[in-house]
Order: sequence, then C-alpha cells, then structure tokens
Amino acid sequence: MTRIGVLNVRGAMPHYEQLPFNVYVDKPGIIRKLDALILPPGTLVESQVLTRYDWIKREVWDFAENGGVIIGVCSGAQLLSRAVNLNVKGLPGYAEGLGILDITFEPLIVTGPVKVRITNETWITRDLLNTELHGWQAHTYGKANVETSNTWVVGGIPGIEV
Repeated sequence: MTRIGVLNVRGAMPHYEQLPFNVYVDKPGIIRKLDALILPPGTLVESQVLTRYDWIKREVWDFAENGGVIIGVCSGAQLLSRAVNLNVKGLPGYAEGLGILDITFEPLIVTGPVKVRITNETWITRDLLNTELHGWQAHTYGKANVETSNTWVVGGIPGIEV
C-alpha cells in the first residue's frame, strides 16, 4: 500500500480537502517511511514551522534527496521555496523557506474565479483530459520568481493549463 503523509503541525490545514492520505506527519521520524508527502495550504511560512519544528527541514530535505515525492499546495509550495517576501502590510522582510525549489515568492494579492482546462493526462488528471474545471482563488503571495533555468512552474500541477 502506498503511504501518503500530510504535514499536520501548527499553521497547516491538513483537512483542506478530503485527500487520500493515510498518515499525519506531526512528529519526527514519520516522513522517511512515506512514499509521498503533501505540504498543505495554511500559514506554514507565517507560523514559522521551520523554527517551531526543527526536525521538518532536515527530514523534508532527506526525503527529497532520496527521491521522495513532495507536493506543495499554496503555503506548502511557499515552504519549498528559497524565501517568501512577507511585505504584504508594508513590513519588509523575507521568511526563509526550505530552499528545495529555487523560487522566491513576492506579494501579489489575487482573488477571483479561476478556470483551468486539463491538457495532459497524468496520474492526477486521469480521465479528465479536455475537462474544464471552475474554482476560486485567494492568494496573498502569488508572484513566483524562478531563480534558475532548471526550475519551472506549470500552473501548479503538470497537465493543467492556467
């Protein structure tokens, strides 16, 4: 059986959706036993999870370096980045991320409806090819600056055109 874990610490929203995970990651030693790790939405960066939970940085890096699959959703993707500019309310400063992705996030307040069309079939888009999906987005840190040519962003999920 595939073991999928979702980070479940202060600042994480692990119940954001009904996801097919079977392990909550809330203490050291769990990540290395997983096949995939989900870093969920929430306030992971603002909640300073890398300071509060010193084991997260080490264990996520070890997992990534050993070929583990990591999915970062919203704040989870920000946590994977090099840094996030928290200057949304005029206060300067960057919060350090894990640095696994060579990306920095800058303030970009975006709200509104979203339409996406599935353009490729992958494990996550199986049986949805050419389907148009509708939703709503509300992001504060949305402008991703890709820092190197070997890092690319495709609407968050491969096979989905935004």
